[in-house]
Amino acid sequence: MVRFCQQLPHRYQKRELGYPHYDRKYRKSINKKITRLVKNKIKKKITQFSGIIDTQTNSKKEKACNPVC
Repeated sequence: MVRFCQQLPHRYQKRELGYPHYDRKYRKSINKKITRLVKNKIKKKITQFSGIIDTQTNSKKEKACNPVC
């Protein structure tokens, strides 16, 4: 097991040798990255959705305005 660990890069050596605090930090960083990605995706979807709503309301307003004008 130790021989196998020595061949791995430093980060994996530590994880294989069982440093729980290090593993926790590693997991935290991954979670942060994932949450950031998800938030960005949600923001994009919201902006797209609001854009669709805006176009719909604008078209309705124009239609309502035309006969009056």
